[in-house]
Amino acid sequence: MRFLFTLVLSLLIMSCSSSEPPIQAGVQSRLFGQMPDGQDATLYKLTSPTGMVMEVTNYGGIITRLTAPDRNGIFEDVALGYDNLADYLNDPPY
Repeated sequence: MRFLFTLVLSLLIMSCSSSEPPIQAGVQSRLFGQMPDGQDATLYKLTSPTGMVMEVTNYGGIITRLTAPDRNGIFEDVALGYDNLADYLNDPPY
C-alpha cells in the first residue's frame, strides 16, 4: 500500500504545469529481472504531462531513472542507478 501511495504521489508531483503542450502521461511496467528466490522484479515507468520520467522498481522502491529539464529545457537523467537487477543484487545500495 505504501509503495502504491508513493508511486501516485510521485506522479502528481511530476505533473506540474508547463507551457509546453501536454504529452502522453501514464504508468507502464516491465520485467526488471528475477531475484535469487525466483520472484520477478518489476520496473515501473511514470511519465508526467510535462515530459518528466521516473522509473522505480519494486525491489526496495529504488528509483533507477529520473529525468528533469535543465534551464534550457533539455531533459537529462539525474539519478544514479543501474540498468538491471543483477547489478543491484551484486552491489546493494543499502
